[in-house]
Amino acid sequence: MLSDGHWQETRVCESPEVSQAHELGANSVTWAPAVAPGGLWLPEKGDIPSKRIATGGCDKLVKIWRFDEKQSTWMLEGPPLKRHTDWVRCVAWAPSVGLSADTIASCSQDKSVVIWAQEDSLSWSSKELPLFEAPVWSVSWSLTGNLLGVASGEDKITLWKEQMDGTWANISEVLEDKAVPAMN
Repeated sequence: MLSDGHWQETRVCESPEVSQAHELGANSVTWAPAVAPGGLWLPEKGDIPSKRIATGGCDKLVKIWRFDEKQSTWMLEGPPLKRHTDWVRCVAWAPSVGLSADTIASCSQDKSVVIWAQEDSLSWSSKELPLFEAPVWSVSWSLTGNLLGVASGEDKITLWKEQMDGTWANISEVLEDKAVPAMN
């Protein structure tokens, strides 16, 4: 909101020549945390990070955008993240409390969930959860960023946690009237 109480529209697109964020449309957007990873306990990382968002779209891509204050526009940050084979339905940026890396979860019509991590550089690594039985509609992080909730088209909500060896385990399933431990 501007100081005069009005809103200012700012488009998110790759360049003035390309007027859309994703070919065929964007399905999801998520804000990066307002604190840099490690910024709560490492003073040298405590600077306020740039405004960043991640988007997912019908072009099967996850894109990271950074707001350029000088140009007052959103700029694509690095190459798009490619791992999905169908529409990206949802993206969720994990809170940075206690995490050492930027972490984003994305889910897709292709029945997959991908966990993306970025540590101190522009490159992102990825890990994929086991394939679901139906399209995955939504992902959401817990307040501390250590649990990932996943809603899929088979009418299931599952909770996932990263293990000490870096793999992800299904720790719980949410049913109509209660939560039950996952059967692994």
